[in-house]
Amino acid sequence: MFDLITIIFLGLIVILVFFFTILSFWSFFIVRVPFVPFSRKKIEKILGFLNLEADRKIYDLGCGDGRVLKMAYERFGVRGIGFEINPLAYLLAKIGTWQYRQKIKIYRQNFLKICLGEPDYVFIYLFPGAMAELERKLLAEIKKPCQIISFIFYFPNLKPTKILEIKTGSKIEKVFVYSLND
Repeated sequence: MFDLITIIFLGLIVILVFFFTILSFWSFFIVRVPFVPFSRKKIEKILGFLNLEADRKIYDLGCGDGRVLKMAYERFGVRGIGFEINPLAYLLAKIGTWQYRQKIKIYRQNFLKICLGEPDYVFIYLFPGAMAELERKLLAEIKKPCQIISFIFYFPNLKPTKILEIKTGSKIEKVFVYSLND
């Protein structure tokens, strides 16, 4: 019924899917955040509310497939740096932002273990379990004025300067905007 080449090819596909699935779950246990892509429409709405300025720098912590960085560059000319530990999402981000590789950099690193430097904006879409640790890191490492944009989840201690509501269908989701060092 099947020839040997077809069986080997299908076997390799199954092994690759299994491998990436295991790595994805493994990365969830490291940073407590799974890869959850969200729609271009939501990203457009979020970016539309913000006053992003060209030639500024945005970090996306847990950048997934790089959509936010790509759209921020396409729409506003904002340079981007993304950090993603999930190997499949990292690969998708590298491919998806390849044409902008001079302006958008993607790193396969745990953002909790790097020095954040001096971004102008930080975008996050993380689960509550990561928010307290990230809040401490942001407060300790970011020294210049910076706008933090968090989709759905909020920091336990910081007070947002703005709370935006995004309506998608019958659902209303919140975006918390924080200003550090103003």
